[in-house]
Amino acid sequence: MGAIPTLVSPTEYLETAFPDGDHEYVDGQVVERTMAEKDNSTAHRRIILLLLDLRTATSSRRFLSFG
Repeated sequence: MGAIPTLVSPTEYLETAFPDGDHEYVDGQVVERTMAEKDNSTAHRRIILLLLDLRTATSSRRFLSFG
């Protein structure tokens, strides 16, 4: 039988500093944030560079919105 998780309020989470790394608030629990994989980071970098090249090539001054 597993341990009973300690639930935390959103306010308590936002007011807490985590010296041992970055954490996320998920369903009332504070969990350690997972780091991105190297392959994922490489893909993100390539997409950003491609978009910057396209922007330069088209001389567009429009901004991209992600969300």
